[in-house]
Amino acid sequence: MVKAIVYTSKTGNTKEYARLLGEKLALPYYDVKTAIHKLPKNTEIIYLGWLMAGILKGHKKANKHFNIEAVCPVGMLNVKEQLDNIIKVNKIQSGIQVFCLDGGLEIDRLNGISKLVMKIMKSGITKGLSEKQNKTEDDEKMLKFVQNCCSLVDETNLGEIIRWYSK
Repeated sequence: MVKAIVYTSKTGNTKEYARLLGEKLALPYYDVKTAIHKLPKNTEIIYLGWLMAGILKGHKKANKHFNIEAVCPVGMLNVKEQLDNIIKVNKIQSGIQVFCLDGGLEIDRLNGISKLVMKIMKSGITKGLSEKQNKTEDDEKMLKFVQNCCSLVDETNLGEIIRWYSK
């Protein structure tokens, strides 16, 4: 039985999902560094981590210390479309539930090279999509999202994992 929620967060979106999920499931939530000191080895957990180029940050560390029952990758937008790659790249074992969450893009919360890379990416995506002929609905959605740099964190996004946990 899951005893806690453990997360790694860069801009605060994953931490906010952990807080919301913790409240909904009446479970404590900890960042991975704190959890390693507070929770016994092999504690059953739900792990939430932010994505960077398909890599689920903090997952390896959490996997070494805890028994992960479910994983929630948090990415910018349309994370479910990356699901097969996320599972493969992060070597998520079969039997572990995976629930994708859209987190957002908040460049002002970043620093250093991460901020620079995201500014360059934002500029490239904006230019490419703005100049594209015959934009699809997904193109328009991505363009609006990148231009607005916002959080998509919402407790309604947690419905699947709440239903899974409640079974």
